[in-house]
Amino acid sequence: MARPVALNVLDNERNLEIFKAYRDGKSFRELGLEHHISAERARQIYWAVVKEVPFAEVSEYRLEQLERIGELRREAIGILNTKHITISNGQVVIYNGQPVLDDGPRLNAILTLLKIEERQAKLLGLDAPARAEISVQSVNYTIVGIPTEALH
Repeated sequence: MARPVALNVLDNERNLEIFKAYRDGKSFRELGLEHHISAERARQIYWAVVKEVPFAEVSEYRLEQLERIGELRREAIGILNTKHITISNGQVVIYNGQPVLDDGPRLNAILTLLKIEERQAKLLGLDAPARAEISVQSVNYTIVGIPTEALH
């Protein structure tokens, strides 16, 4: 069973260090090894600190994430817009005297862009569930000429 995270998570220097290091790109596994705790414990500490961090810092974190997402998006678009040649056994593949283009890196860039945009939408709350309204109308039938006892 996992240990509960200390109540004064913001007063604990290690907890703040884990929080900031994860924000700077370290994995929970790396943080666990560095602080002699499990990756799961590092994750618990991170989320406990997130819950205690003042709103202004959460907003700042959101902006940092959006900036990082923007940088990654620009990189992926750069790859998407670049022509890549096919290499096999260390040699450029030629067909009819022309290098054969490799669509693999471009397709991977498309998938990466989709993941980046999904993350951005989550961060901005754009993927909130759609509200659906359902209305039901009831219809009452009156049957004339048949005694009600016969209907049961």
